[in-house]
Amino acid sequence: MSSRVLAAAVAAAPIFDASVEAVHVVESEPEREHARQSAAEAGVAFRMLTGPVLATLAAYVTSPNIMVVVAGASTERHADRPLGRHALALIADAAQRAMIIVPVGAEVHAALHRMLVPLDASSQTGDALKEAVKIARAADVELIALHVHPYHALPMFTDQPQHEVPAWSDEFLRRYWPGSTPPPRLQHRVGVPADEIARALDETGADLLVLAWNRDLSPGRARVVARALRDVKTPVLLLPVQPREAAVDSLDLPGVAHREVAAVA
Repeated sequence: MSSRVLAAAVAAAPIFDASVEAVHVVESEPEREHARQSAAEAGVAFRMLTGPVLATLAAYVTSPNIMVVVAGASTERHADRPLGRHALALIADAAQRAMIIVPVGAEVHAALHRMLVPLDASSQTGDALKEAVKIARAADVELIALHVHPYHALPMFTDQPQHEVPAWSDEFLRRYWPGSTPPPRLQHRVGVPADEIARALDETGADLLVLAWNRDLSPGRARVVARALRDVKTPVLLLPVQPREAAVDSLDLPGVAHREVAAVA
């Protein structure tokens, strides 16, 4: 996974106006040399740490100069969890940091040109995505907004879609598109959110999937995030949602229920 993780970090660094540092905790001499060689081939700085792997990594990636953590999903996956233990521990310990998870077998492009941004009817989601959208706009990255309508909550605009879809989309984006930048066109899909997000990734050729999440991957929680980490072949940027009492707004919209990127090598 090291080459893919480093490639994803190098591709993302210009978006965040950051430098890249490969971080490795020494467990054995061969692993250390492999990590050093991988960093050299990627042309990035290399930092070697010593100590217990998980505790050492967690302490380092939460230091103030780390803006984004990039980690591989690992191949230690089990049916009840979408990630290996190292990635899961980093997600828990670096909860206040943006994280890019690189799935097993991910297609990592040399540069980021297109980001898929699924939206729900939550102002918390918009708040979490705001900085990423601002950064992407500044870097001239194309943003694709997506909203998935569950089968049980189809909006009434299906009666006269040529008139009502644009009006519904405009109102939805007015309420939930992050920040003040002009929103892109909203793509509508109907079905299971995780399925439709995966299809949208394939059809749009997005380089990065951007998901806001509540930082909880326990069984039954964060189903879209867990499914994305398990099944998609595109790097996933996870942006933590700050907890508030009300997660979903009361709506009258039918159908809505120096900074661094640390690459863990």
